Amino acid sequence: MDIKNEKRDLAKVIRTYLIGSIEKCGDERSVGAKWREELTEKLNKLVDKDGEKIYVFDPIFLEKIKTGKSVKENKEYFGGLKRSGNWEKFIREQGKIWYGILYEDEKG
Repeated sequence: MDIKNEKRDLAKVIRTYLIGSIEKCGDERSVGAKWREELTEKLNKLVDKDGEKIYVFDPIFLEKIKTGKSVKENKEYFGGLKRSGNWEKFIREQGKIWYGILYEDEKG
């Protein structure tokens, strides 16, 4: 999915959030990531009664593109912020994930 070019009106399509622990995921090859990847592949083949594809919200995939860091890197980063008591920065950084701020690399 090309999240930056997603143009559908999400209020009119079936959406699903692949909920589950992310903190327990070691990296993109972990069990927590693998089942999401497999389910996303299956759901992407389905359409609703109007022929619209299901919008799959995979937090592992989106966290990576929104922060520019792997699940493992984010786990370590956010854990460090929590351990240091830097709650203001923790909340601000979590906003990148929860409020849709997309990471931009040097290529734009």
